[in-house]
Amino acid sequence: MLAVKEAVEKARTYLPELFPEAENETLRLEGAELSDDERFWVVTFSFLETLAAGKSSETPRFPSLRSYKTVRLKADSGELMGIRNGFLEAA
Repeated sequence: MLAVKEAVEKARTYLPELFPEAENETLRLEGAELSDDERFWVVTFSFLETLAAGKSSETPRFPSLRSYKTVRLKADSGELMGIRNGFLEAA
């Protein structure tokens, strides 16, 4: 089984492959949790995304928003099982 540090590093490598905007200096780890059945690591990162002009009229004062991505990996191999927006419970 992967140790938590290994799971975080493995999850971090998948992010820029699928979300190039995640590869910047604002990337930060929000949490890492082993599922109750110990089959999956659930790792959440966040990063700032710059809004294009006119992209959102609801947030005119903020040029960027923090985006959250949660990566789910097999605990034994680190194989990517999925990535989603926001937080995901490890259950």
